[in-house]
Amino acid sequence: MIIFLIGDWKIRYAMQRIKSNTLYVVLLCAFFSFWGCEDPCVALAKDVCRCFDSETEQKSCIQNVEDEAGKKDLTQSEQDVCEGLLDTCTCSALDDGEYALCGMAYGS
Repeated sequence: MIIFLIGDWKIRYAMQRIKSNTLYVVLLCAFFSFWGCEDPCVALAKDVCRCFDSETEQKSCIQNVEDEAGKKDLTQSEQDVCEGLLDTCTCSALDDGEYALCGMAYGS
């Protein structure tokens, strides 16, 4: 009888750990899917939007980006280009006319 109770306790403890770990993994995945897994091209476009002077223009631009996101499937190479541009595209680069750092050409 004592062996049965010890075994039952171990099973309950193991099940409790599995439930706890499963919840942890689900919450972690939800967090990263919301915050960490944004399409790099969408992130790049939003970064450009944040360079507008007024908050109204920024919000409008970001809303347009979100509305257009997902309408065109991008290749992995296009995604990789956007990923690389995230490091170089800054508001100061745009202010200085260095549009190529954001993947844009001006006056071509």
